Amino acid sequence: DGFIDTDLHGNEGLADTIRTVNEMYDSLGAPTGMSRADFYALVGTLAVHKAADNQQSPTAPMPTIPLFFGRADGEGRIVDLPNPHNGIEEVTTVMADMFGFTEREAVAIMGAHTLGRAHRGASGFNGPWTSRPHTLDNDYFSE
Repeated sequence: DGFIDTDLHGNEGLADTIRTVNEMYDSLGAPTGMSRADFYALVGTLAVHKAADNQQSPTAPMPTIPLFFGRADGEGRIVDLPNPHNGIEEVTTVMADMFGFTEREAVAIMGAHTLGRAHRGASGFNGPWTSRPHTLDNDYFSE
């Protein structure tokens, strides 16, 4: 819904990124009337396409991600993500309770960890989740 509380445990370490995306929204999205939530969806889709461009295989297909507009900005619903120290059972339970996700959908969402890295100050973990943290691939699940 366009609201991210960077003080919550699961969102720690995102403040700089959120600040940057919000500055982009203020100059590019808001003047067009686009909701912040739609802008976040657009930025996320573009990030996936950029990561797919980093794949080493020239024959790897570009992901098809349908992008729909019309999201309303929320009132700032507080969502605390699962504690990563508690394992897959907590992740799938929290995702089912909060969003109605099946176990398969929760695992698919976790696949976002194929990109980027953890920062000790934010999560207690340090380093990339995969050996190629700037490439959209299946490494998160296979490594």
